[in-house]
Amino acid sequence: MKSFTVQNTWSVHGDHGWGNGYVAIPPTSSWHGVDYSQVPVRAHGSLTWSSLASTIRERGVEVPSWVDDNEWVVGFDTVRSSSSDMDEYDVRNETYRLLGALEQLDNIPYQKDVITQVRCPHCSSLNNVSHLVEEYNYGLKEPRLLCCDDCGKPFYFSI
Repeated sequence: MKSFTVQNTWSVHGDHGWGNGYVAIPPTSSWHGVDYSQVPVRAHGSLTWSSLASTIRERGVEVPSWVDDNEWVVGFDTVRSSSSDMDEYDVRNETYRLLGALEQLDNIPYQKDVITQVRCPHCSSLNNVSHLVEEYNYGLKEPRLLCCDDCGKPFYFSI
């Protein structure tokens, strides 16, 4: 895991802290891909971000070049008046603390739910969707049209 900070130069409101703190989680971690709201660590004001590094780059955030696009980035911000006393030193210290907490948390694997069956909205029978899990892992996340194994009626499903 790696950490980095970014100075807030984009907020038009002057009543905020110095910047944001982020931790990049490698794909080998079971916490890679977990939404920030599900990560049980505390950071200043709470975690407020999670996405692939490529996504945060697309939004114009200056992510260091040593962070790979496929790393999962979680972080916190100081864009509120209650954070106005957070200077660069404070943001960096909080980011290091977050990095340490996430490294400790990485010793406890996160169990992601794997959906293998879904109920038909027409007849409520269970349909096997395990074949979609592999497609999901390859980035194909758009809704798929399925036909119920029992009643034959079509319905959309996405993981």
